[in-house]
Amino acid sequence: MWAPCSRTRAQIRACITRKPDVIVLNGFDPSAYTSSILAAKAAHIPVIVVDGPLDKSVYPLITSWTGPNSLREGHLAAQLLDKAMNKHGNIVVLLGFTNSKVTTDRQNGFLDQLKADGSKIKILGSVYADFDQQKALVASRNLITRFGARIQGVYALDDIMATGFLQAYAQSGLNGKPLVVGMGGETTAFKAMAAGTQYGTVYQSPKTDADLAFDTTAKVLAGRSVPPLRYMPTPVVTAANMAQYKPAF
Repeated sequence: MWAPCSRTRAQIRACITRKPDVIVLNGFDPSAYTSSILAAKAAHIPVIVVDGPLDKSVYPLITSWTGPNSLREGHLAAQLLDKAMNKHGNIVVLLGFTNSKVTTDRQNGFLDQLKADGSKIKILGSVYADFDQQKALVASRNLITRFGARIQGVYALDDIMATGFLQAYAQSGLNGKPLVVGMGGETTAFKAMAAGTQYGTVYQSPKTDADLAFDTTAKVLAGRSVPPLRYMPTPVVTAANMAQYKPAF
């Protein structure tokens, strides 16, 4: 038996009392469930964590972690935008939540890759927009007011915020065409790529995510060994290859 549980201590402990063969956990607050993972380990119940951020100290306590490699996603976005801009130009960055591991990894991965590639791209400004389209719209209006036609490229940590920027730019009256790279593979991104307003996205399919989690669970239930970290593929999608994919959301 396997038990899907939410992130709270009480609910996870309730799962433990049911004595499942494995617990699959998808949570967002590492501090909320570390003690519960310890309790599961003491009960000899393997735990598979899906997507949720974890402190490195917790990794030895779980059987496997599955999901996207956010740092790698930042690398891919940097490579895509750097190549499109021929290593030169000015960009703005739309970040997600403050103090979010996903935000930090996608941002650091992007910056590290630009540095490793010797890119001359300059970041004019970075703003937090909480992975929200309306907040990204407002933040982008402010960025466009400050930097105007100097903005030649955009790195948005997800496609929803990329959509907010594109709305703001369309309303600005500017005639430029910034190269916008997002993340996720949203329907809005596919439409924008088809229209030529968004350059590309780093594709993150929830189906692929779920399939990997299910495969890992099945292997554990069958008594097979699994890697401690199993990263899902996150391919780069542009207008050139988007026919090979369906929107992830």
